[in-house]
Amino acid sequence: MEKPRLNLFIKHLLWLLPVFIGWRCWGQTTLEHRVFLLGNTADLTVDSPLYAQLGTLIEGNTSGATVLLNGDFSTGHADEYEDSIRIRHLLASLSSYNNVRTILIPGDRDWAHSQKNGWEQVRNLEKMVHSMNFPNVIWAIKKGCPGPEEIWLDENTLLINMQTQWWNHPHQKPQPAGADCKIATEDVFVEELEDLIEENAQKNILLAGHYPLISYGPYGGKWPLKNYLLPIPIFSGLIPSFHANVGAAKDIANDNFDDFRDLLEQISLEQNGLIYVSGHEHNLQILSIKDHYLINSGSPTKPSYSGKGDLALYAKSQPGLIELRYFDHGKVQAVVHKVDHSGMEKLKELILYRSFCETDLAPIPYNSRYAPCNQLNDTTDSISKKAIITVAAGQEYKAGKFKQRWLGKHYRGSWTTPVKVPYLDLESTFGGLLPYQKGGGRQTTSLKFKAQNGEEYVFRSVNKDPTKALDYEFRKTVVGTVVRDQTSAQQPFGAMAVDVLLDKLNILHAHPKLYVLPDDPGLGQFRGSFAGLMGMLEERPTNPNKVEKPFAQAQTILKSNKMFRELYDDHDNKVNIQEFARARVFDMWVGDWGKHEDNWKWAGYADHGGMTYRPIPRDRDHVFSLWDGLLPWLADREWAKESAANFGYEFKGLRSLMWQARHLDRLLGNQLTREDWMQAAREIQQNINRGY
Repeated sequence: MEKPRLNLFIKHLLWLLPVFIGWRCWGQTTLEHRVFLLGNTADLTVDSPLYAQLGTLIEGNTSGATVLLNGDFSTGHADEYEDSIRIRHLLASLSSYNNVRTILIPGDRDWAHSQKNGWEQVRNLEKMVHSMNFPNVIWAIKKGCPGPEEIWLDENTLLINMQTQWWNHPHQKPQPAGADCKIATEDVFVEELEDLIEENAQKNILLAGHYPLISYGPYGGKWPLKNYLLPIPIFSGLIPSFHANVGAAKDIANDNFDDFRDLLEQISLEQNGLIYVSGHEHNLQILSIKDHYLINSGSPTKPSYSGKGDLALYAKSQPGLIELRYFDHGKVQAVVHKVDHSGMEKLKELILYRSFCETDLAPIPYNSRYAPCNQLNDTTDSISKKAIITVAAGQEYKAGKFKQRWLGKHYRGSWTTPVKVPYLDLESTFGGLLPYQKGGGRQTTSLKFKAQNGEEYVFRSVNKDPTKALDYEFRKTVVGTVVRDQTSAQQPFGAMAVDVLLDKLNILHAHPKLYVLPDDPGLGQFRGSFAGLMGMLEERPTNPNKVEKPFAQAQTILKSNKMFRELYDDHDNKVNIQEFARARVFDMWVGDWGKHEDNWKWAGYADHGGMTYRPIPRDRDHVFSLWDGLLPWLADREWAKESAANFGYEFKGLRSLMWQARHLDRLLGNQLTREDWMQAAREIQQNINRGY
């Protein structure tokens, strides 16, 4: 086709784009997938009406359907024969329906009520289910491992299964030394879970584990009033208080399970639009936290007490189940079904997420994870038309002499001096940028983009909020105010200086450019919270399978823990150790004391039967940090804060400078001799001199 005719064709195509999107958004919506959440099926009798009633929900289903048996399908006490009869009857009933899949996640009863033989029992149950050989039945997490394990329910919905009892179990269970599980440490679990969430940024994500994270039932420490008063007022209340604060093995507040709850809370704070489902409590609960949901559906019979609370959209003591419905335009709905001998009754319908096609359902949050509409047909003019804006990075860090004496002078001048910054042109930069997900990070506000040049980019705010790393109760106190002010110890534009220096050292790195995000419809659903933000746009090293143009032409991009696993599994894999030494010496030179494992990625290249991994250091928030002022100086002492260093001509505490990277240095640096480190230092001296 000739070029003028081609351009005309493209123009006509662009004119038709809003029509297509409008049809997609406002046309008839389609139910894509249904998920039936069910726990505590060990309490069902073989002649329970639930089997037939569940069948009436499933029968005639034209969309795909999943039945999630979220734990406690074994009594944990009865002999294996009774359990096998009950489980066989349930699975046979569910397997008789077309287009239906059944997924099993073990619970505490399946682990023998957290007794010593728990791991043995759950493995025996797994073998039993496999031996039944029912079609479309999946044992989600093998060998009693912690997970996470992914199962795609359809092309737009990902189920991530987690074995919460692994965290809660106080006795023998698979450990790293036994190599029964690919993942059996907290750090690796967290990294794997974060990877699954981040790599599927534009998909619905459903997290599943037997234990709830928060509950208004007895296992969450909520009991009816009579339990506080009878048989002895006040003293009787000690029992509910124990379950709420100290906890036994079945309670969600106990020493074994608290670590898992804390890490899931932190991951949730850094992500958006997640639904976590559980089946431990014998009641029905739908709780809402910001734009996340916690759902417990574990009461097909014998319901337990459910209290009320500020987070509860629905909390009832009744037998039943909860169904999730996923629609093709992004809407997600929860339906509560009651079960009894007279039949199944629909009690409640709740919209958890609305589609971007729907504008009349406020304050229900938009589904920011799966947004096929994404408001691309927004024709509102951009408010910000200027190419350049003059703005300060952080006027709030202005301080008088008294405050500077106590909290430090730092880089307050750099933060409060207005600078000229261009607006980011979403239409032309890298051929066009489309935002698709908020980024993680406890301190930095970030937004991820897909570019027309085939790469991915991330926009990271210059200003930070370190109070996100504090517990909630401290964030709005004097402690939070002081911690937030210490952002001024960082050089706001230090990452740009590091970029220029690293260019001379043949070390893979991103190339940040300073911009302000415009108030532009191209930001879609992120416009309200990101317009006007000053930050740096840089390449995002990501899985080459997810992009057209891989970062640094790498064949694979791995986080540190995954790279460690590759080194362990195959000794032909190796790290470019000289390049690593050069990168670490550079970190010392610029005073970057924050280089823990998560601040690295690794670019893999095929080499003589294995992979050679090149380091990609990232996140330069702490370069050139100044710790002047009385309180920061005290915090910089080794006996106060282990990982911090004041940038200057001399470093007073080399141990503090290296502390966060100590595990990485020990693992990878043990091959390096003293001469290797000195050679790395000489290479930096030769390539970056004082007259640079």
